[in-house]
Amino acid sequence: MGDGLMRNPLRKPAVVLASAVLVATAACSGEAIRDDRGDADGTPGARSTRGMGFSGDPKVQPALAFERKPAHVIPIGPMEHPPVTLYGRAVWIADEAGVTAVDVTTGRTITRVRPRHKPLYKTHQPRHLTSDEGENLQYRVLPPQVAQINGAPAVLAIVPVELGSRDGGAPQNGFEVIAVRAADAKVIWRLPVDIDGEPDGRLGASVWRPPYHGMAAVQWTVDGGLRGTFAIALEKPRLLWQRTDFELIDGYQQALVGFRDNGDDTYTIAGASLADGRDMWNLSELSGEISAGGRYDESYGGGPWSLVDDALGARLVEIATGDTALSEATGLNADMTCGMREGGSAVLCASKKAGALALDVGTGDVLWERAPGTGPDAWSGTVSTITKDYAYVDRSDGPAVIDVRSGKVVGADSGIVPDRANAYAGLVFTGTDIEIHLPRS
Repeated sequence: MGDGLMRNPLRKPAVVLASAVLVATAACSGEAIRDDRGDADGTPGARSTRGMGFSGDPKVQPALAFERKPAHVIPIGPMEHPPVTLYGRAVWIADEAGVTAVDVTTGRTITRVRPRHKPLYKTHQPRHLTSDEGENLQYRVLPPQVAQINGAPAVLAIVPVELGSRDGGAPQNGFEVIAVRAADAKVIWRLPVDIDGEPDGRLGASVWRPPYHGMAAVQWTVDGGLRGTFAIALEKPRLLWQRTDFELIDGYQQALVGFRDNGDDTYTIAGASLADGRDMWNLSELSGEISAGGRYDESYGGGPWSLVDDALGARLVEIATGDTALSEATGLNADMTCGMREGGSAVLCASKKAGALALDVGTGDVLWERAPGTGPDAWSGTVSTITKDYAYVDRSDGPAVIDVRSGKVVGADSGIVPDRANAYAGLVFTGTDIEIHLPRS
């Protein structure tokens, strides 16, 4: 289910997105640029006559099996975890200067969307990308995120850009958030966000976790290290708030969790409100090296809970309150990773070495538990991805699909071990390419 737990920035600066060098708190934002013409080049956005368009039907259940031979291959260069989101019939690929959508059925590019402002960095060409550059690239360009804007699905991507100068001074570096309709790949709006000061280093940013109630939280970085958080409104696009003393690492609905800078060279895990950024809770009792939060994956997290690990062990912490929902004393194992996706009703915590369990999102009750092993009632395998309440598992006797709510096998042979999956395609990241596998008929 991925790697990259975020760690206390003072104790583990080398881990992905963990080094925090903070700047002064302040923010301002320009007016959102609404654009119904198409992409930044002015060409018409792609149109689809297939029912719900490229966004597909959200009620359709994920495929249980895919063709082993890929229908299409997208070269991306050497990247283990590319910045890719699969939504409906389209693959959305972020890069340092825009976002591209590819039709899973045809393998053809639907659209290429660029920012209005000048990008700070050039798009890397896959054939010219070295392995070191690819490793660095995937940690400063993260997958696009899917939101609901005025009741319709939209894809959000963020590009570091050069903004206008302040008071006639030098141009400012900041971000441009781009919203694109998922159904037809037409641009809805572009929102420039000016961050205070001039950070010395390479900027990156990503919407973190599914947006909620017309709001989205953005994690931004410098040289891959956490630097701050801002939140935006989506239906009337504008900046809601910004903090550089709160480094976002997870979130669910109206609550966020992150590393809070206490102003005395210490950091704690704390909660904040998505609506206004105010503090909600603070776990000051954590000690030693602290791991918490999310992974590089779209719409992926532990639902209402965030996995936290410190000197006293691992626990699932409720994002809204900071209360412990599950600990090592009550079934959780430090080797487990926990996850769910949009549309799911249960969180799966699993490890090939430690077994698996599932929690109901509504009640927090443990639905089932499996000890590690090879017997009929044991857990054996590694989760590659989750879609709704289905988990795709790589097992020694072949890939399978598990019902997260029951723990039972519902697909004995998924054909492939997908890194992303839905009703329309399964994606496999090979390390240099994105393979598109169509559902088995």
